Amino acid sequence: MKRINLDTFDIIRHKKLIFSISIALVLFFIASVFLFGFNLDVDFTGGATLTVDFGRATTVEDSDALETLFKDTVQFAPSSIQRTGESQIVVKSTELNATNREALQTAIVEKFKLSTMEGASPISFDNIGGSVSKDIQRSVILSTIIAIVLMLVYITFRFELKSALAAIVCLTLNVIAMLLFYSVFQISVNSNLIACILTILGYSINNTIIVFDRVREIVKSDPMADFNQVINTSVSKSFTRTLNSSITTLLTITMIYIMGTPSVRNFTLPLIIGIVAGFFTSIYLAGPFWSLIRSKKDTEKTQKMKKIKI
Repeated sequence: MKRINLDTFDIIRHKKLIFSISIALVLFFIASVFLFGFNLDVDFTGGATLTVDFGRATTVEDSDALETLFKDTVQFAPSSIQRTGESQIVVKSTELNATNREALQTAIVEKFKLSTMEGASPISFDNIGGSVSKDIQRSVILSTIIAIVLMLVYITFRFELKSALAAIVCLTLNVIAMLLFYSVFQISVNSNLIACILTILGYSINNTIIVFDRVREIVKSDPMADFNQVINTSVSKSFTRTLNSSITTLLTITMIYIMGTPSVRNFTLPLIIGIVAGFFTSIYLAGPFWSLIRSKKDTEKTQKMKKIKI
């Protein structure tokens, strides 16, 4: 197999393919939203949360038995069921009336022989109303917008507006890739989504800034250098570091996914997709897109400076 020389790798030459892949990802996302939608948790739709404290370490068999008992008691399936901590299982569903709550409490205590001594109930119910779920939706949207705007301001201040716009496009594509994964595989969308999005935004912008730093260094040392070649050189010099850091992070998160509880897995799996997407956008999209949106005036200015030097 012929080895690719990163020092001479022309990433700009492949920009049409890169842009096509990016556009295809956006189109797939739009199609997925229309075809599958999102598996919204009660955090977003409103409903009830049932928490059962077993007073001992829980098992997968406990989760399965509780899910079956829930279905048999209220005649509908829960939205999700997860083991949390050492001894608790949390069940989320549509709203439960007083009759259903009482029936569930009695059935669960009898089935699992739970202790109700000293008046302490091992079972608790919480309702998430429509207004609360709307507040969570607003929090997701608002936190994402604020994060992107702050990054836009920071990159504009540190580099230039055009590079900031390129970075925002990359960040948006990362979020789209993660949301596409949520939609296609119908992963439960809950309040953890906020943490996932902000984590991916922070991680991806760091890799993008590394590439942009190389661009700034080269342009500063040679203002008349061809910008496309500057992008190629910057990407080549940043590739190994970005690849190594991405692989290291992926290995760590993958181990957390393998060893973690179901709730942890639902959080780490989208992160894995986001990190892979972040590597692609920071290396293959950020630079070429920055080059694309540079105005014709900038190109003419560079050509004039070259003529003056000659």
